[in-house]
This record gives sequence, structure tokens and C-alpha cells, in this order.
Amino acid sequence: MSRKILPVIMCGGAGTRVWPESRETMPKQFIALIGASSTFQDAVQRVGDPIFDTPIVITNRDYRFLVREQLEQIGAQAMIVLEPSRRDSGPAVAVAAELAAKRDPATVAAVFAADHVILDQSGFLSACAAAADAAAASTPTASASSAMSRCLFPTLSPPAPCWSPRGHVWAARFCLSSGR
Repeated sequence: MSRKILPVIMCGGAGTRVWPESRETMPKQFIALIGASSTFQDAVQRVGDPIFDTPIVITNRDYRFLVREQLEQIGAQAMIVLEPSRRDSGPAVAVAAELAAKRDPATVAAVFAADHVILDQSGFLSACAAAADAAAASTPTASASSAMSRCLFPTLSPPAPCWSPRGHVWAARFCLSSGR
């Protein structure tokens, strides 16, 4: 892999499904539910590997101070993009694509949720590198644009909802799949 992956971490959700632990003023991605750090901090550290460029964090303006504070706690840097209001994933991904294209039309970006738990770091890095290589190999010409999606599908499905009544998180191993 010759180019770095531009990681984009979406972290603007209200975290209402983990109530009462998570509240609108302190959503689940900013709470240390598993281990000593928050899932947001884990996501930032996960993309701290040399295959990644400095991350972009897309968050709601209400969480800007939480994002900055949690980045400082782990000694990480990121470009922070503030949403004026919550609009779910679609607009966040569109903004990420626009920022990546402005940086360089051949940029390979990967979008991650701040509240996902990924336990297999080496598998995660391998999957990201493979997806980035495939995306780079299909770089669009100057006259056309393209998008590529590689998805990580869990190999273990949790019962619904994803959070158990006792607050235990169902973690899943994952595999790179191009056929779903």
C-alpha cells in the first residue's frame, strides 16, 4: 500500500440506546464502557497505525469540547468537523467524501463509527489495507468519478438490541467481504 488511508470517524450520535449510562450530554461513544478508554478514544487509537493519515472526526457541535478533551487525554490529533445539527450518517459521509476529494481526488478514505468495538486490531488493519489497495487499484480517470464500498461484516451476530440489558457489549470478529 503506497498511499495512506484517510480515516473519518463519525461521532455525533446521541447514544440513546444505552440509557441510563449514556445520555444526550454524555453519549456512549464518550464513556468508558469497555476498558479504561471510551469507544471514541479506541477508534482514534485504532487508526493511529502508520497506514492511516491524521483522522477527520465528524461530530455534532454540542460535542466539540468532549472530542477535544478526549483527544488530548490520549495525545492524539485530528481535524474536527462540526455538524450544525444531527443528520445521521449520510451527510457525514458526504462531507467526508468532499473533504477527501479536495485533499486529492485519488484519496482513499475509510469511514468508521466511534462507538464500534473491534477487538482484533491486526485483522482490522489487514482488512483496511486490503480494501485500500482494491480502492486504489480502481482509481477513477479524470473524466469519471467512482465510489467503492468494502464492508466489514460481523462473524458473530448479537441478539437485538446490540446492547444487552446488563450493559454488556456484544463484540464481534469481522471479515472483509466484497460479496454481500
